[in-house]
Amino acid sequence: MLVGIREKYADENFPFLTERLDGSSRHPVAIPCTYLVTQDFLPFFQTDVSFHRILDCNTRFAALFGFESRTELISAFAAEDVLFFFAARETLLERFENGFLDRFEVLFRRKDASSFWGEMCAVVAPDGKSIGGVVRDVTERKKNELSLKEQLCSLSMLTEIVADLMAELDSDSLLQKVLRYATSSMNTVHGSISFVDFATGERYVRWAQGPILSAFKGVRIPFGMGLGGEVVAVGKRRIVKDYKNYGNRLPHHDFDCISTSVGVPLRWKEQVFGYLSVYYEGEPREIEDARLEHLDQFAFLASMALHNARLYEDAQREIADRRRLEEELREATLEARRANEAKSDFLARMSHEIRTPLNVLTGVSDLLLERTIDPELRENLSMIAQAGKFLTEMVNDILDFSKIEAGMIEVERVQFSLSTMLGEAAPMFVFHAERSGIDFRLSADPTLPDIFLGDPLRIKQILFNLLGNAVKFTPSGFVRLSVNGEQLSDACFGIRFTVSDTGVGMRPEVLERIFEPYRQGEISVARRFGGSGLGLAISRKLAELMGGALSVESAFGRGSSFTLSLPLEVARTPSDTRDETEEPGAVLPEKLSILVADDNAVNRTLLSKLISLPGWSVAMVADGREALENARKNAPDVIIMDLEMPRMDGCTAVKSIREHEAFSGKRSFILGLTGYTRSESIQRCIEAGMDDCLAKPARKHALLASIAAHFANGERPGGLEREKEDVKRSPEEENDGAESLTGSFLGEENARA
Repeated sequence: MLVGIREKYADENFPFLTERLDGSSRHPVAIPCTYLVTQDFLPFFQTDVSFHRILDCNTRFAALFGFESRTELISAFAAEDVLFFFAARETLLERFENGFLDRFEVLFRRKDASSFWGEMCAVVAPDGKSIGGVVRDVTERKKNELSLKEQLCSLSMLTEIVADLMAELDSDSLLQKVLRYATSSMNTVHGSISFVDFATGERYVRWAQGPILSAFKGVRIPFGMGLGGEVVAVGKRRIVKDYKNYGNRLPHHDFDCISTSVGVPLRWKEQVFGYLSVYYEGEPREIEDARLEHLDQFAFLASMALHNARLYEDAQREIADRRRLEEELREATLEARRANEAKSDFLARMSHEIRTPLNVLTGVSDLLLERTIDPELRENLSMIAQAGKFLTEMVNDILDFSKIEAGMIEVERVQFSLSTMLGEAAPMFVFHAERSGIDFRLSADPTLPDIFLGDPLRIKQILFNLLGNAVKFTPSGFVRLSVNGEQLSDACFGIRFTVSDTGVGMRPEVLERIFEPYRQGEISVARRFGGSGLGLAISRKLAELMGGALSVESAFGRGSSFTLSLPLEVARTPSDTRDETEEPGAVLPEKLSILVADDNAVNRTLLSKLISLPGWSVAMVADGREALENARKNAPDVIIMDLEMPRMDGCTAVKSIREHEAFSGKRSFILGLTGYTRSESIQRCIEAGMDDCLAKPARKHALLASIAAHFANGERPGGLEREKEDVKRSPEEENDGAESLTGSFLGEENARA
């Protein structure tokens, strides 16, 4: 059609439009204005170059501006400045570029003074005296664009709010921000956030903004009262346009000034945990849907932020609680450690204090027994010796049990010979059994391997306790130690040591009680035979430490049977388990110079008597400093050094002696004596440079055995040097303790003839 119009009017002198009539793109088209104003397919107009008056237009253009005809629009007074306001006209004229105006959007004014958005395309006539163009109503499109723009702005603002809220993890700061954003977007200053307490059936104002609700912060309100209760109940937004006449309003007179109220729920997933409300003063008002939708969206984002803050605070509280518990546990652990150290220190000191007089008791009784011939006197001295032995065993039991409770005992894993261990244990009880008039029997499965890995000292400690009890509680009949086992794997056997007797036996109700500390079986039997009640408790604990178990079967009046079950690994490379100091025919030197250092005068005298053999000279000093001076001056062959002494302790003195010996070239054999257990003192003795260590009370045969072992080895380093590879070696607390170190080649009655 445009092509036809151009051809029809090509030779006429008409103004030209250079826009397509739909205004979509530029295309050179020559259309006579006279023709366009007579057509109604587009709202066409012709105006002066200043846009003050409409010179001509078509009917559609007139209708667009509210006129019934083009004649009415042109002839009316309103044709002057009918199109738009002065500021818009100035902007329009500025937008012309080379005589063309391309899609200029402006707010036009109708006859009735209403307005609409129009899009204008125009061109200046060739003679420059007029402007022709078209106008289209784009109000609907403009509204859509404005709505989209508002949504984009709202989304942008919500995005910024989300980033701000999600970054805030402090609840109070977050609540303030939420209310500030909400009231600002709703154009009010009043707002509040309330949380629900389902346990009490109440809700409470957690945070408030504005003068109305600030005074109600923290106040608890029943579920059923107020707008908040309705919001929480239905889980949806609720609006009260006239709050003054709201039937379920809060009765407080401070709410009389509220006109309109809006509440939206705060929820996480399906659970409503609170609500956000805003309030208006003055007259009741209508609230735009866009604002309400914006408030719903904001409430959703605020719910997530509040949930995150709550999770963060819960995590912070949990971390704080955990740190507090850890600190309390640390303090409790330190307190328990301090208490345990105090207990251990107390027991060690008590051990030292008790062993010192025990040393005198047993030592003097041994000396008197050697020199006394009178039978009655020997019997009395034997009772004293037995009492001393009993007290020593009691002290050892108490210390052992305390160490087990404190977790201070560790088991060894060394090679040992099963047959040798049994050969060492059994003979000690054969004599006691025969003296009591009962039989002692020993049997072992000959098919069992002989060399195992384990802790032979702890096994012997358990067997000594079981065999000692069996002999003690068996007035007649027999005591039997039997050993058998079964193969658990290629390199492991389950060994069972069974000690059975025909003694007094026990009733079923006391069988488990006997393994409790300080508990024994029948009270009458306990009073008759005595004991600390710790032996079986210690034995079971030791068995468990070695991965085994200790069980019992008994029949009252018929006897008992205790079984020690242990998993023992077979040693791959059997070794010679005979103590290297056990050399047949070892004898004591004919001449020796000995120095005794002990702060207790009675102990010094006793020790000098125990080791005063023909040809031996004994000197005595009262502390470590005197011992050091004597050793530097006289260089004795043997030094017996008490570890705990005033002025200078034994270990410090020995270190100084060893330093002096490095220059003098002569080395003394130094034997340490400790009032503590040997295992507690062995490391100190090694570090100081001692050759051997004995726990008090030191028996005569133990002292002589240690000295003989040193000189029998050609004055090679003593027992402690050989134990450096395993300073954890457990003591023989009975303390005939040196025999585990030097062998049994020297008995109590051995003396140089």
